[in-house]
Amino acid sequence: MNFLRLINSKSLSRKIPTIHNQISLRFRQKSTSFSQSHAETSTNSTQNGNITVWNVYGPPFINCFLIGSITYISLHVIWYKLAFIELQEEMENKVNELENKIDSLKKNNLEVK
Repeated sequence: MNFLRLINSKSLSRKIPTIHNQISLRFRQKSTSFSQSHAETSTNSTQNGNITVWNVYGPPFINCFLIGSITYISLHVIWYKLAFIELQEEMENKVNELENKIDSLKKNNLEVK
């Protein structure tokens, strides 16, 4: 019985490396075809040297800066518009008060004469 197990294990151990070799050869063939088809694009992107920190983190920082700047400026424009409307209402109220004061002074002058 032990002898059969030993034979079976030896035959299995011989089959496993051949299957493993076949799989690894297929994988290598696919990976080399993939790397050959994309070799031109990868060499173009890394022509100037290795990937730097700026290449990795630069675009997200630029996007964040642009979105933050646009948000900040748009909120300031809205704030200035609201402040202008408030100031305009205050000035209209002040003009109405002064016009009422002028009218009352005119009435007083007419009554005195």
